[in-house]
Amino acid sequence: MFGLLTLGCSYTCTGYATLERTVPLRAAPLRASEAPFERPAILAKVPAALCVGQRPLREGEVPKRSGQTWIFEASGGLNPELDSSQLSSAKVTVKHDGSCCLVTEKGTLCKRRDIRGGKQPPDGALRPDDTPAQKGDSICWLPVPASGPVVSEDVFHRSALSIRDGVTVAHSLDSAGEPVEVPLRAGCSYELVGPSMQGNPHALPEQPVTVEVVNAKGKVSNRKAARHYLLQHGMAEVSDWSMEAFVDARTRRSSTAHSTSPRTSWKG
Repeated sequence: MFGLLTLGCSYTCTGYATLERTVPLRAAPLRASEAPFERPAILAKVPAALCVGQRPLREGEVPKRSGQTWIFEASGGLNPELDSSQLSSAKVTVKHDGSCCLVTEKGTLCKRRDIRGGKQPPDGALRPDDTPAQKGDSICWLPVPASGPVVSEDVFHRSALSIRDGVTVAHSLDSAGEPVEVPLRAGCSYELVGPSMQGNPHALPEQPVTVEVVNAKGKVSNRKAARHYLLQHGMAEVSDWSMEAFVDARTRRSSTAHSTSPRTSWKG
């Protein structure tokens, strides 16, 4: 149940996207003296607490996804755009590795779909406020039906849902990693985790469930699948984390590495 640490207010430690951002802030690339990195496009959406860059793979390194020739990497120094007052009040949570989902304002579970190159969103795609996604949007959300048969690509999402007394509930995990059923919260984002997500880094067991699936010809059949789980972003706070020690260590590292740079101090 452990993943990458994220700071759940305005920043993430690594710059991975969440919906916990509350304060707009530019993301700064690594300085030339740190590494020949390029600024990841994702940092334009979610700024990082640490200086983060995108660099080519070195010999022997394995990418996160097949076909990628680069990785994200943090330098360890604090982002010079960081506002210390924001960071001191940030909540440190576990970054679970799976597939991003959203429950819209009307309570519909949706899976995330990136729209690249200015393409038209798929039919039925939504914005978080339940209005139709438009051409020019960079992200859209595709509804996953809570009842009835689903298409094959929605099997794992459906395996995380059940209907109890006419109400849709999510299969989730408690702080001890034990399965629980929880209500879906409108307007909140979730991570779908399980045996078929990102290589199952959380080592979740394969609990079999049956999901109704409809094919392109409209034929409905039952398919066996492993249970997956929806974890609300920010649900697992790191209780023994010392923000003061984190900030102090990174400040000293930044000051030592860039003592001549006027951008090593924070805005405060």
